[in-house]
Amino acid sequence: MPLQPDGLTFVISPEVERTRVNYKNRYGITIAADLYTAKDLDRTARHAAVVIGPSHGGVKEQMPGVWANELAQRGYVALAFDPSYKGDSSGEPRFVSSPEIFMEDFSAGVDYLGTLEYVSRERIGVVGICGSGGFSLGAARIDSRIKAVVTASMYDIGENYRNGWQHGWSDADRRAERDRLAAQRWADLDSGEAAYDPVFPEEVPPADVELDPITSEFFDYYVKSNDRGYHPHSQGGHVAVSHLGYLATAACAIWRTSPRGRCSCSLVSWPSPAGSPRRRRSRSGTARASSRSPVRATSTSTTGWI
Repeated sequence: MPLQPDGLTFVISPEVERTRVNYKNRYGITIAADLYTAKDLDRTARHAAVVIGPSHGGVKEQMPGVWANELAQRGYVALAFDPSYKGDSSGEPRFVSSPEIFMEDFSAGVDYLGTLEYVSRERIGVVGICGSGGFSLGAARIDSRIKAVVTASMYDIGENYRNGWQHGWSDADRRAERDRLAAQRWADLDSGEAAYDPVFPEEVPPADVELDPITSEFFDYYVKSNDRGYHPHSQGGHVAVSHLGYLATAACAIWRTSPRGRCSCSLVSWPSPAGSPRRRRSRSGTARASSRSPVRATSTSTTGWI
């Protein structure tokens, strides 16, 4: 869909109100976000709320806004945000990528929602789309205020930067990448400018150019010539030396050692009103009931949240 006059990559529902808001994370970075609510929302009651993060190269006007628009129509208070260093949020240099800060951005969203009188602090969840999937899981691991996690098309950026495409890197490959980025830091220092990863092209490459499946999907959505999800704030590339932070940790992987319980499922939710037993993903990949697990594995339907 072509970029809309209001800057969104989709058409907002006439039943939904979008309000631009700003707040700071604990690093002092100003986060720009859009708050989506139903126009007829009862503000004398307290409602469930959701913080929604974009893909690693995306912004709030893309997929987070699509999700927020839909969830607002279902009674949720939904917050779609630009991560630090991207979009309308502050932070220099632009397009730094940091697993710690990107996890903090989710918690900062929880902070903001918790200041709203019509939001229940005990019913705040997060949605991580694509690259934000790993960051949302990492945030939930360390922030017990987050009561539910949903990932959509999750892509673990840390795992990719640490182990290579399709886990193809050896220890020697990782050391070589570390040394390459260390040399790049010297080059950035000497030039006075940060080097960036390749950004999205203006047009999708011709059919005879072979692309891996992930790159093909990225181009299909983000590239300007496709007029599908293109937004001028979403360039794709990041400061190259940002990868060093991911060589040390993978944002998604730490969830598996979470003190809140082991869970490798990609979608969890609050217990149902009927109080059905919580379920946990077993090592064999099947779901099993558990009275101790802090989360419950569910289907991918967002309608099950209400």
